[in-house]
Amino acid sequence: MKKYIDKFTKSSKEIIIGQLIIKLITIVSIPILTRIFIPGEFGQLELLNTIMYLFSGLMIIGLDSALGYYYFNSEEDIKNKYIETAFSLRFFTAIIFLLLFFIFRKNISNSIGLDNNLLLFIIMTAPLISFLKFYQDILRFRYENIKYIILIGITGIIIVASNIIFGYLDGLNGLIRFRFIFYLLFFIIIILFFYI
Repeated sequence: MKKYIDKFTKSSKEIIIGQLIIKLITIVSIPILTRIFIPGEFGQLELLNTIMYLFSGLMIIGLDSALGYYYFNSEEDIKNKYIETAFSLRFFTAIIFLLLFFIFRKNISNSIGLDNNLLLFIIMTAPLISFLKFYQDILRFRYENIKYIILIGITGIIIVASNIIFGYLDGLNGLIRFRFIFYLLFFIIIILFFYI
């Protein structure tokens, strides 16, 4: 039993550290953000964050669990085929999701009372976040825990810094646009990593 506990602790401690880093960075940033944004803007920011992360989670639709199962139960030479297949399915799901949103964007915007342009940037960012999570999953599956911690740390610091800088300089609009650009650049890096 001790052997399994030691193995579990060794393989999970870096991942736990990575998750703690992102949570601590987020908690520390909250008092700063409440000084930058008036309560109404802060409420909008939280609503937009909720929508963004909710829809990015919906786009995954269990592909992360399926990939994990097949990745660990397959021969070494076909693991990359499963990764490419999961990436392609996630990409296809994101396109369908964006098309549906584009058709119903005015109805969605009116029903939740948010600016149509802000909502558009948030919805376009949601699939990009799902690809960031995809890359995080790959790092965890391959036990590349140091890379995982670095990725989590850099992503968290950039997001918090952009919240503060762009929130202060350009308000909610600038902050949401920067997030979209950041995740888009990260998505391009993932495409280059997997397909070139």
